[in-house]
Amino acid sequence: MATNASWLQEQNREREDYKNEGKYQRRITFKGIICNKIVKGWIFLTIFATVVPVLVYYFVVDQGTYKTNNSSTCSIKSEFRVPCGKINISSADCEKIHCCFELSTETCYHYLPSKYSYDFDENTNGYVAVQKSTPYDSASIQKLNISINEINENKVSIILHEDTVDVSTNTLNSAKNYKVKIADEKLIVEVYRSEDDDLLLSTAKGPLIASNNYSEWSFYLTNQTLLGLNQTLITVDENSTFNAVIYKNNYDHYTLPVFWAYKNKQFHGIVIKHDGPMEITILPSYMVILKSLTGGKIEVELSVGPTPTLLHDQQLVAQNIPSYWTMDTYMCRRGDNVNLTQLIKEYSLDLQATSDCIHENLLAAMMKDNGTNLQGVRGILGQLKEQGIKFLLSVPPQIFGNTTDLYKEAVSLDVLYKYNSTIYKGKYLKQDVVYPDYGHSKIQSYLKAFSTFLVTYIDIEDIDGFVLNANWPANDNYRISNLSFPYFTEDLREAMSNTLPWNSTLNNGSVLHLQKHNTYGYDQLTSMKTYFNSTNPNIFVTSASDTFGDGRPTIIQNVNASWSNLYSHIDNVLFNSIVGNHLVNTPVCGDTAVYDSVIQETLCIRWYLVAATMPAFRIGSTEPWRDPENLNTAFATQTVQRAIQRRKMFLPYYYTLLSRNEPALRPMFYDYYENTTTFSMKHQYMIGENILIAHPLSSGRTKLQVYLPSRIGVWYELWGGKMYNSTGEAWIDIDVVETDFVAFVSQGSVLPLRTDNIFNFIVALNCTSKICEASGTLFEESYLNFNATDTAITISGIPQNCNFTLENVTLYHYTNVSIVTYYTNKNASLCSGEDNITIDYTTESEDGIFI
Repeated sequence: MATNASWLQEQNREREDYKNEGKYQRRITFKGIICNKIVKGWIFLTIFATVVPVLVYYFVVDQGTYKTNNSSTCSIKSEFRVPCGKINISSADCEKIHCCFELSTETCYHYLPSKYSYDFDENTNGYVAVQKSTPYDSASIQKLNISINEINENKVSIILHEDTVDVSTNTLNSAKNYKVKIADEKLIVEVYRSEDDDLLLSTAKGPLIASNNYSEWSFYLTNQTLLGLNQTLITVDENSTFNAVIYKNNYDHYTLPVFWAYKNKQFHGIVIKHDGPMEITILPSYMVILKSLTGGKIEVELSVGPTPTLLHDQQLVAQNIPSYWTMDTYMCRRGDNVNLTQLIKEYSLDLQATSDCIHENLLAAMMKDNGTNLQGVRGILGQLKEQGIKFLLSVPPQIFGNTTDLYKEAVSLDVLYKYNSTIYKGKYLKQDVVYPDYGHSKIQSYLKAFSTFLVTYIDIEDIDGFVLNANWPANDNYRISNLSFPYFTEDLREAMSNTLPWNSTLNNGSVLHLQKHNTYGYDQLTSMKTYFNSTNPNIFVTSASDTFGDGRPTIIQNVNASWSNLYSHIDNVLFNSIVGNHLVNTPVCGDTAVYDSVIQETLCIRWYLVAATMPAFRIGSTEPWRDPENLNTAFATQTVQRAIQRRKMFLPYYYTLLSRNEPALRPMFYDYYENTTTFSMKHQYMIGENILIAHPLSSGRTKLQVYLPSRIGVWYELWGGKMYNSTGEAWIDIDVVETDFVAFVSQGSVLPLRTDNIFNFIVALNCTSKICEASGTLFEESYLNFNATDTAITISGIPQNCNFTLENVTLYHYTNVSIVTYYTNKNASLCSGEDNITIDYTTESEDGIFI
């Protein structure tokens, strides 16, 4: 721990916009002129006569609360002002709660430094609340502390907690890439980069407020570029704020409390760890304000980067490589119907799908069926297995009905949520339901009863995986109306409705759901994995609601079809991908009833083309159906089927990236942040390092502007090989139509495209040296390596038991103009029993002639 005795002076210097630094530097260059005594006198008189009256008016007349005898000040740039107290508060009430008021905008905001802080008290040898109550009249927690947990040389946790709460901490004796400083006089922490003393995080610019049902903590990460809350670039207008609520709900069950910051050409990032409902506000200055309704412990885990790749690796929890089939086309219809007879009658096998759920309500319908349709379910599963289609069972968290043996076992085990000491009954799919607590100590016994119920309809070995849907958990008949919280906004009201009541209880009433809500989905996922992995270690389990760090794909639900939603979901997917959710996906063409199959056909085609670039692919909706066979025209059906087939060729490439624990999808700045223009690009992105994808994200577009990073000297159009030299002007305009799959490949790349066991190679040569060459890798059971020139390709690492054949090689080459040459053969075998093989494009082989 280090002291920072001059932090007040530093904060007063920094309370203005950092953009002024440039002005100060320019002033120094005129030092000789300014130091002239006559000039200095005139400058002083001019400033005094013009500036001082303005400042007096601004501070005294307009704001009305400026006090010259107080170390705190109200003279804060508007973009740094942290709101204080209730909305529409009066000037008098604002002053009563020790905050500043501006008459022109009628806003109440905190002083700098805020008068809400925790100062060191020598009598108690701890940090004590300056104010006895919060701005919302709740009693302040009297003593707080900040603990530092040094995880490794690149990662550190800052934990805010009550003084009486013990937290696990660690201090590293080895060298670290960060320095942590805590001020003696106030409970303020700052983290610096060891190499250059660059400030990475500061809590000095906002208030620190803590009570049993409200806490507020602010931190500052950068004055340049901020990313987070599923946004690859957070932009805040000068007179507005950006707000998000972290409380899993119908329409926002996948936002992660993760931020990346870019400053001085380097990246760093944080993960916020807090179980209760939290509202996060971003000011125009990029100050981040956390407001929690539960108080308690808040942890901020900081990683130092400094590159996007290193930051990704530091935040990533080690992951197992998923089974290859989990990237295949997944089909799952939705709706309100829970009549099993009707679901079976309506079901038709979709041969475009390689995995299927029959219907998202299958399990609910089985719970309501009482064994009537056993043979119907088994018959459909038999069809799936005959076609080689994987079966994924959708599992909502709720128990339907109150007469089944499963319900009775849950009651006996006392694992159900309660309200006013009785079992809480909610509504889902217009049915009465109850809710198990998946974090309960007896939940494994409940899952044993659940498994027993399943086998009456489905053999467990026929289940390839579970999809945990609506597990925020969904509840149709609850809308929060009480005003028990001192701080409450409409955003919080929306987020805390249509789920379990916040004051429903578990563990015999000792724990409120409010405290566990955000981990409900994660508890279901981990408990299901624990139980079913014991008998089938390879069973796949994924969830609609998860917490940061597990790395499982999040199933996104309740998305209306619109161009704006497609645009925003690309952004969401890109950010999720680089913070660890590698199997990203989007609900193709939306999944709600808000969809017009005629008017929105172009949108749906583009949505398929976007989804075809992602490692996970999910088609599932209510009526009208949006699977290929049910689109409005034969043209649309054929177009999206081609997109699915083209995507299938890239699955080995995606799988190779996943095997290296790399994000398959990545925003442009991930690899090319040296050009800060890439931060705002959302219509184009990368698949790995070598493939650039671009989309027209509106209807009727005939032109598309694409940025080709100049670090790569030449980009080839992926499907035709047209060469684009990006060393000069990096922006190009291309003609597009609604069915175009716009993609480019970087020079020096070998792209191995595989369908079943047949390979096709795209060789994008780099001819900047005397030898034209390219390379690539592919992960099968081990890594295959490819090295190519303009005359031959060498493949090494070939497994002994392989059965690969080569269909063709497509060679992209350049001299002064683009040249595309195709070399084909007749499915030559790549398996000679040797570890490597070299194929000369110009020679005759036993299998055919390259032409």
